[in-house]
Amino acid sequence: MDDFTLQRSVFRHIAKTRPSFDQGIKYVLGRISEAPHGSLWTPCVAKAPKLLAGMLDSWVAWMDRLDKATPLLENTEVLWFEVPSELNPALTSVSAYDTLGPASEAYGMDEPRTWPENEDGTTHESGLWRMPQFDQLLALAGWETADDELMGRLRPGVYALHYAATALLVLNGLPRTSLAARWMKRPKGLSVAIGWASGDCDPLGTVVDRAWQKMRRAKAILTASSPREIDIETFGFNLRKYLAAGGDPNARNSEGQPAMIAALPLSLQDVRALKDAGADFTALDSQGNSILTRSWLEPFTVIRRLIRCGANPDTVNGKGMPALFEFRSRPWKDIRELILLGANPKRKEGDTTFLDVAIPYGNIPRSGLDWLWKRGVRFGPTSPFETIAKWGFLDQWPRKSMRERLDFCLAKKVPIDSPKTCTPLWTAILHHAYDLVSYEKHLAEQSKQGAAPWQPLNHDHAWIARLLLERGANPNARFRPGQPPLVAMNATPLMVQRYDDDKLVKALLKHGADPTLKSAEGKTALDYARRAQKRKDRLANVGVDAVVKQLERAEAKWTGKPPKRGK
Repeated sequence: MDDFTLQRSVFRHIAKTRPSFDQGIKYVLGRISEAPHGSLWTPCVAKAPKLLAGMLDSWVAWMDRLDKATPLLENTEVLWFEVPSELNPALTSVSAYDTLGPASEAYGMDEPRTWPENEDGTTHESGLWRMPQFDQLLALAGWETADDELMGRLRPGVYALHYAATALLVLNGLPRTSLAARWMKRPKGLSVAIGWASGDCDPLGTVVDRAWQKMRRAKAILTASSPREIDIETFGFNLRKYLAAGGDPNARNSEGQPAMIAALPLSLQDVRALKDAGADFTALDSQGNSILTRSWLEPFTVIRRLIRCGANPDTVNGKGMPALFEFRSRPWKDIRELILLGANPKRKEGDTTFLDVAIPYGNIPRSGLDWLWKRGVRFGPTSPFETIAKWGFLDQWPRKSMRERLDFCLAKKVPIDSPKTCTPLWTAILHHAYDLVSYEKHLAEQSKQGAAPWQPLNHDHAWIARLLLERGANPNARFRPGQPPLVAMNATPLMVQRYDDDKLVKALLKHGADPTLKSAEGKTALDYARRAQKRKDRLANVGVDAVVKQLERAEAKWTGKPPKRGK
């Protein structure tokens, strides 16, 4: 069962039975509780009625305020409500379209949105509605602090709950709104779909006379077009309407972009229309980018169709970057298929190989790395350990994947300690230290301006450092250039001065770091830690007392014979 199976099943039931908001929430939480790992949701079941009380009334009030501030256009035929996701957590939005299209054309959602939008085409602030109650509900299940394994267990329930809640709010709230009252006498009513920010959507139905009916069937939407839709220079450029009006499929705009690139993102219908009109799928823009280079975020069904229509999967742009490099963060199945369709994985950008650019990401499993290696793909001059140490780790990838990548590099005889003065271990530790310094500076600047501080992305360079130590990195490598004040001349990793906790110090000592070594200043790591104790008001020093104790114990126990490095 994939992460979306439960979501699809729950939505089908709700769309068919149209329960009240409270009944629907009870139903979906019941289904989630019965699913695998359902016991994790037990705290949510009891708290949900109280947490979500009044939510439906708030939703109706939001829609009424929105309609009053920016009235819905009278020619609107379909509304689309966004489901909160990783792209837009605890947030929903509404978009209006003036023509309802058939299911094969995403119900008209491929067309330009008409409401509520800013001049640049983004959603007007009034069209966004925040749902912090769901953050609180998911926190009860442990979502906010979950590791990758726990997130994997919770994710099907999270998706099902978000999708069902959005559907229930619209089903029960829309007929109560002021804008629904204006549509009471319209024979066509107002059709509604919901879906993720990625654009996937499901039909919910049509509101006619404040009651729900099955969504009416629609004809193709390529009818009349506005001047901006057939103008290749405008933001609202509509490729299929442009081609239907006799537009040249190989025309270029003032920036040198072929029509198919100017129209991105593309749908399958767009690609079919381009092929029927005789478009050149090998055309490049003024920077030498092909349609594949520019459309790496498109669904792979579109990528596959582009290649079948003549797009070259092995193109290189004007800067020498192969198209495959743009796909480096895509799912492995997409990368593999693109290679099987003709992209050469051995192609380089200068000395940089595909493995060099792909190794920081967690999307390629160990089997995929071995698959590439068997096809002759190798690393360039830059150590992959160095690249990983510089990038750090982001929680969007499984931690297992990071370990697999490091072990893959070791299996291919890549040295874990480069001959440089800054080894990969040093790189990880330096980034660990400077990440906090940058954040401290940001907090100080925001405090002066009176702005709320943001929380930076956690690249967890310290965890990368610990993994490198486990795999044999030298814990006593000297850093000779020196970068005061965090790194003294001839320092060892123990001397890098970030003391918000003692985890990294523990790991260094465990894997053989010598606490008695001295820098060019004649100071040990303990000397630097004691100096930091005088500034415990700094975020970088809140854990310095624990670090000092660790180093004192280590110096007292030091025999001159470090433990065996690595595992």
